[in-house]
Amino acid sequence: MKRRIFLGSLGATLLGTGFTASADSGNSESDIHVLRAEAVNSEQFHDVFKGGLSRQQLTLHRVRDRTFDPHSIRVEARGEPVGYLAPVCSEVLAALMDHGMEAYARAVTSGASGAPIVVDVFLQGMHARLRNAKLS
Repeated sequence: MKRRIFLGSLGATLLGTGFTASADSGNSESDIHVLRAEAVNSEQFHDVFKGGLSRQQLTLHRVRDRTFDPHSIRVEARGEPVGYLAPVCSEVLAALMDHGMEAYARAVTSGASGAPIVVDVFLQGMHARLRNAKLS
C-alpha cells in the first residue's frame, strides 16, 4: 500500500510539474527525462571512456553498500563504471529505483580530456504507468 501511495504521489508530482517525454529524448515515448547531472569520481575510471561517451546510453546501477553515500548510483558504459551520480542528485532517484523503477542515462558530454561527464537521466515506461494509474 505504501508503494502505491508513493508511486501515485510521484505520478501526480510529475504530471503537475509538466514533465513531458518525446521520442527523441529517451528510448521510447513512455520514458521521462527527470534529471541532468554530473557523474562524479570519473577520474578513477578514465580508461573506460578514452574515446568519449557523448550520446551513448549508460546503465545506472544502484549501490547500497557505500557507507559515505547510502543513495549511491553508479554510472556504467558497456558494463564498466565511469562514475557515480552526484549525491545531491541521487537521493530521490535511488528511492525510486529501490521501489522498482527502472532508469538509464544518456551521456550529454563525452568526458574526454578530463572534462566532466554530464548525463541526462530517464525513468523507463513512466508515461504508461501514469496513464494506467489514472485509469485505476
